[in-house]
Amino acid sequence: MAKTESEKAANRRYKEKNIDFIAFETRKGKKAEYQQVARDLGLGQMEMYRLAVEEFIANHAGGDFLPVVKPAPIMSPPAEKLSSQEKTLLLEFNKLPTDVRKALLKTIETINANQSVATENHDTD
Repeated sequence: MAKTESEKAANRRYKEKNIDFIAFETRKGKKAEYQQVARDLGLGQMEMYRLAVEEFIANHAGGDFLPVVKPAPIMSPPAEKLSSQEKTLLLEFNKLPTDVRKALLKTIETINANQSVATENHDTD
Protein backbone atom coordinates (compact mmCIF):
# COMPACT_ATOMS: atom_id res chain seq x y z
CA MET A 1 0.00 0.00 0.00
CA ALA A 2 1.44 3.35 -1.04
CA LYS A 3 1.98 5.98 1.61
CA THR A 4 0.58 9.43 1.17
CA GLU A 5 2.88 12.43 1.18
CA SER A 6 1.56 13.43 4.61
CA GLU A 7 2.37 9.95 6.01
CA LYS A 8 5.89 10.15 4.57
CA ALA A 9 6.33 13.62 6.06
CA ALA A 10 5.07 12.40 9.44
CA ASN A 11 7.56 9.49 9.34
CA ARG A 12 10.42 11.88 8.49
CA ARG A 13 9.46 14.22 11.36
CA TYR A 14 9.26 11.29 13.80
CA LYS A 15 12.69 9.98 12.73
CA GLU A 16 14.28 13.43 12.91
CA LYS A 17 12.96 13.88 16.45
CA ASN A 18 13.41 10.36 17.86
CA ILE A 19 15.96 8.35 15.88
CA ASP A 20 19.76 8.65 15.58
CA PHE A 21 21.27 7.14 12.46
CA ILE A 22 24.62 5.35 12.75
CA ALA A 23 26.49 3.85 9.82
CA PHE A 24 29.84 2.10 9.55
CA GLU A 25 32.07 0.70 6.86
CA THR A 26 33.41 -2.83 6.65
CA ARG A 27 35.45 -4.94 4.25
CA LYS A 28 33.76 -6.40 1.19
CA GLY A 29 31.97 -9.64 1.97
CA LYS A 30 31.52 -8.89 5.67
CA LYS A 31 28.00 -7.51 5.16
CA ALA A 32 26.76 -10.88 3.88
CA GLU A 33 28.52 -12.62 6.76
CA TYR A 34 26.89 -10.29 9.29
CA GLN A 35 23.49 -10.84 7.67
CA GLN A 36 23.91 -14.60 7.93
CA VAL A 37 24.97 -14.43 11.57
CA ALA A 38 21.94 -12.26 12.38
CA ARG A 39 19.64 -14.77 10.64
CA ASP A 40 21.31 -17.67 12.48
CA LEU A 41 20.70 -15.91 15.79
CA GLY A 42 17.10 -15.14 14.89
CA LEU A 43 17.74 -11.39 14.98
CA GLY A 44 17.37 -8.54 12.54
CA GLN A 45 20.63 -6.95 11.42
CA MET A 46 20.05 -3.66 13.20
CA GLU A 47 19.03 -5.45 16.39
CA MET A 48 22.21 -7.54 16.27
CA TYR A 49 24.38 -4.45 15.72
CA ARG A 50 22.66 -2.56 18.55
CA LEU A 51 23.02 -5.50 20.94
CA ALA A 52 26.67 -5.96 19.97
CA VAL A 53 27.46 -2.31 20.71
CA GLU A 54 25.55 -2.40 24.01
CA GLU A 55 27.29 -5.63 25.02
CA PHE A 56 30.69 -4.15 24.17
CA ILE A 57 29.97 -1.04 26.23
CA ALA A 58 28.68 -3.15 29.14
CA ASN A 59 31.81 -5.27 29.16
CA HIS A 60 34.40 -2.58 28.48
CA ALA A 61 33.07 0.73 29.79
CA GLY A 62 35.39 0.50 32.79
CA GLY A 63 38.45 0.86 30.58
CA ASP A 64 39.29 -2.85 30.66
CA PHE A 65 39.24 -3.19 26.88
CA LEU A 66 42.24 -4.78 25.26
CA PRO A 67 42.28 -4.41 21.47
CA VAL A 68 41.74 -7.68 19.65
CA VAL A 69 43.90 -8.17 16.57
CA LYS A 70 41.64 -10.78 15.04
CA PRO A 71 37.93 -10.91 15.85
CA ALA A 72 36.97 -13.86 17.99
CA PRO A 73 34.52 -16.28 16.38
CA ILE A 74 30.94 -15.96 17.50
CA MET A 75 30.40 -18.68 20.05
CA SER A 76 26.61 -18.50 20.18
CA PRO A 77 24.91 -21.51 18.66
CA PRO A 78 22.75 -20.88 15.59
CA ALA A 79 19.18 -19.98 16.52
CA GLU A 80 17.77 -23.18 15.03
CA LYS A 81 19.91 -25.22 17.46
CA LEU A 82 18.54 -23.42 20.51
CA SER A 83 15.52 -24.77 22.33
CA SER A 84 12.54 -22.44 22.64
CA GLN A 85 13.38 -22.09 26.33
CA GLU A 86 16.98 -21.05 25.51
CA LYS A 87 15.76 -18.54 22.91
CA THR A 88 13.33 -17.04 25.42
CA LEU A 89 16.06 -16.84 28.06
CA LEU A 90 18.44 -15.04 25.68
CA LEU A 91 15.77 -12.58 24.57
CA GLU A 92 14.80 -11.81 28.17
CA PHE A 93 18.47 -11.48 29.18
CA ASN A 94 18.97 -8.88 26.43
CA LYS A 95 16.07 -6.85 27.86
CA LEU A 96 17.82 -6.46 31.22
CA PRO A 97 19.59 -3.16 31.96
CA THR A 98 23.23 -3.19 30.92
CA ASP A 99 24.60 -3.00 34.46
CA VAL A 100 22.42 -5.94 35.53
CA ARG A 101 23.57 -8.06 32.57
CA LYS A 102 27.20 -7.26 33.33
CA ALA A 103 26.80 -8.14 37.02
CA LEU A 104 25.01 -11.38 36.16
CA LEU A 105 27.76 -12.42 33.73
CA LYS A 106 30.45 -11.68 36.33
CA THR A 107 28.53 -13.77 38.88
CA ILE A 108 28.31 -16.68 36.44
CA GLU A 109 32.05 -16.39 35.69
CA THR A 110 32.80 -16.47 39.43
CA ILE A 111 30.61 -19.53 39.94
CA ASN A 112 32.30 -21.31 37.03
CA ALA A 113 35.76 -20.41 38.33
CA ASN A 114 34.87 -21.68 41.81
CA GLN A 115 33.53 -24.93 40.35
CA SER A 116 36.75 -25.40 38.38
CA VAL A 117 38.87 -24.90 41.50
CA ALA A 118 36.68 -27.31 43.48
CA THR A 119 36.99 -29.91 40.72
CA GLU A 120 40.79 -29.50 40.57
CA ASN A 121 41.05 -29.81 44.37
CA HIS A 122 38.88 -32.90 44.34
CA ASP A 123 41.03 -34.48 41.60
CA THR A 124 44.24 -33.93 43.60
CA ASP A 125 42.87 -35.44 46.83
